[in-house]
Amino acid sequence: NRGGGRWPLHRVADRWGARGGGGGALSDRRGVRAGPGPSVADVLLAEILFTFALVLVVLNVAAAKATEGNSYYGLAIGFTVTAGAFAVGPISGGAFNPAVGTGPILVNVAMGLGGIGDLWYYWVSPLVGAALAATVFKMQNPDG
Repeated sequence: NRGGGRWPLHRVADRWGARGGGGGALSDRRGVRAGPGPSVADVLLAEILFTFALVLVVLNVAAAKATEGNSYYGLAIGFTVTAGAFAVGPISGGAFNPAVGTGPILVNVAMGLGGIGDLWYYWVSPLVGAALAATVFKMQNPDG
């Protein structure tokens, strides 16, 4: 009996957290895989697109002269990461940063749970997305 058919709140929270509430990048995978559904192109495009969005937001709210001294940059960056995680997390794991993609892969390799075959996804995509974002930022802000 579970308390008259009602679960205590902590059990609900535990179940929710285990199923994705705490789901950071690459959370549901043994090793890092694009999964059975998404193709390599899907993973690359998802990571490029949201790395582009994240870097462009960071540059615009934290590095542009027009937004100097603002107090909202954390929210803008956080909402961008959250949107990316929800939108493409199931496709690519939602790393958007080489360090975030590399860490779990290396831990899995060290534990004997996977290889480094997919590591390149999480290096090539963020570098391409960041380069595109920097180019767009320079076009938007020619004065620096």
